[in-house]
Amino acid sequence: MGTDEIVLDVSEMSISYGAMPAVRGASLQVRRGQVVTLVGANGAGKSTLMKCVAGLIRANAGSVKLDGQEMKGASADMRVKHGLCLVPEGRRLFGSMTVRENLELGAIAGMTLAPLRPISNAASATSPIWCPSSARLPAR
Repeated sequence: MGTDEIVLDVSEMSISYGAMPAVRGASLQVRRGQVVTLVGANGAGKSTLMKCVAGLIRANAGSVKLDGQEMKGASADMRVKHGLCLVPEGRRLFGSMTVRENLELGAIAGMTLAPLRPISNAASATSPIWCPSSARLPAR
């Protein structure tokens, strides 16, 4: 598995809310080990695209492949089992919980009761980011 391996491939994604187009023909690829940002103005469709990639809303057209496997028709919880999920920012849904507690809750929701392991110390030396041990992550 090299760094050129595409782990997430979003192709020609189009999404509408009723008759109102929200995203037209969006494509992106994420290779193993990459950190990718999606930047745009308010209302440009960033959150809509990510909700669709995570399986929370349906696309009118396009495809999402995870490790080469087509995700069309896969529910959000099935995508989580494959290691793909959306972590909303700034909504404080579980604001009284720590990052670790939120991820543990997500692991339980995904029926993964495996212990957590650190994946990054980027935030600070005292606040690693954690994920279920069974999650598939890019090689470091």
